[in-house]
Amino acid sequence: MSDDWSRYIRFRDDGLSPQDVWNYARSDGLKFADSIRMIRLVFDLTLVEAKEVTIQAESLGTSLEEYQGRVLLPAIEAATSLDISMD
Repeated sequence: MSDDWSRYIRFRDDGLSPQDVWNYARSDGLKFADSIRMIRLVFDLTLVEAKEVTIQAESLGTSLEEYQGRVLLPAIEAATSLDISMD
């Protein structure tokens, strides 16, 4: 797909949230990486902020921090068999 983000810019200008625009992009068939790039450019987000949008829009968690703590940290601990908790 070309880098014509005008549809998503209109959505932003109409007041849609980054999560809503993300969902439109994905339903339009944008690949994940292209959707990340689009959401960053259209909403002037950092990569971390764009990942936060992704987690919320895809209903993977309430925040990036919560998702990483619930999903990624246990996976890393299991893969390394190390206790890397902050206790």
